[in-house]
Amino acid sequence: MDYDVVPLLSRRRLGLPIVLLATGAVLLSGAPGFSAGASSARSGATHSTPVTAEPVHVDHAPATRSAARSSVRKWTQSRLYYYETIPSKWDWSLSKAVSKWNASGGRVKLVRTTSRTKAKVKISYGSTGQAAGMATIGRAAGAFVRLSPTYASVDSTNAYRRIEVMAIFAHELGHVLGFGHTTTACSLMRSVLDVSACHLPDSTPAGYHKCRTIDSTLVRRFVQMYGGRAHFPPNTWCLIDPMPSALASLTFTGGVDSPVTALWSRPATVPTGSKVEIRMWPAVACNAAPSWAETILVSPTALQWRDDASRTKSDHCFQARLVNRFGAGKAAVPRLMARWMQPPAAPVVHTQQWNQAAGELTFTEDHPEGTYLKAQWDVENPNQCPEAYTPGGPGDLYVAGEDGSRSMQVPAGTACVSFFTWDAATDSYSSATKESVPVG
Repeated sequence: MDYDVVPLLSRRRLGLPIVLLATGAVLLSGAPGFSAGASSARSGATHSTPVTAEPVHVDHAPATRSAARSSVRKWTQSRLYYYETIPSKWDWSLSKAVSKWNASGGRVKLVRTTSRTKAKVKISYGSTGQAAGMATIGRAAGAFVRLSPTYASVDSTNAYRRIEVMAIFAHELGHVLGFGHTTTACSLMRSVLDVSACHLPDSTPAGYHKCRTIDSTLVRRFVQMYGGRAHFPPNTWCLIDPMPSALASLTFTGGVDSPVTALWSRPATVPTGSKVEIRMWPAVACNAAPSWAETILVSPTALQWRDDASRTKSDHCFQARLVNRFGAGKAAVPRLMARWMQPPAAPVVHTQQWNQAAGELTFTEDHPEGTYLKAQWDVENPNQCPEAYTPGGPGDLYVAGEDGSRSMQVPAGTACVSFFTWDAATDSYSSATKESVPVG
């Protein structure tokens, strides 16, 4: 049962409703459309509905509850064995659908077996016409649940599809247990099932799905048919994958004179597919991360992450946490920091000529494209080269010229000049290229 939960929040719709019929199929969102096959109330009957781009209904009226009671045969054993050949990529979806029925309180339990002869129900890929799934209804010889082979090419690591297939299996198993269609919104056995609104995960909170897949009315009908005591899951969100541990010993360094670096120790619990999620955005305080915040995913075993160079000088909020493959994780650790800005490369000065009479230095040089060359000397100490550029300081000179050939006036007695690359877009300067003036 799913009890690592968070409060149920409002959610946006992720796609078209999945249409389910008494033999089970769904209309996909963002993939080929499906409908869920339905049958009459007669036990063992099957039916599928053609694919459309919009939600479809069964091609006949769903069975009423009274009709279902009189004509659908229930299973008499307390353990209903099933044999399945579904690929392992859908193990989570199938086992979750089974566990939701088994946790509902009815006195019949679905039990997996590796014996074909022992099994009463076979679950496999199989022909469903143009439906996503198909199943027999109630106790029947050769009872089955089929999932469309289309799902062989569907990504099972996608949270939306994983829950979608879980809902298909849960719906089809409902038919196997003897239930036809209802018309109640968000009922598992509704002929038009809006999986997006009723069962599937959303980005808030990421990595969770709705705990209550089997609605309360259906749980009561299940217990009424098979005996037992109804159990209702909390109306909350349940994790899809286990929750990873928090990042241990997480620290942030750098920011002003070097790139921001996040360091952490090896996590204690790392579910398969987990990543360290780094989020950053311009901010004056570390509040909730906006939806547009830059997100980087890093392997937990890297034990560090280093920021790329920024082209702005603004402060940023940095957040880090360990998340599972579906984005669920414990609270992020935030830190407000300056974001280091990569300075431009320093210029390279080549041949120099000094015209003492004119006080002019001629030389060739290279500096990054799109930037400018500046020079500076120390008026107070003409034998020393400035270590860093001082905007507006003495000896400040913009050096003009084309094709790498430059000339500049240098005061008499100046023995050393520092050249700098200036990136006007970021108003940043390179380190100094120090050159002695060839006087004499």
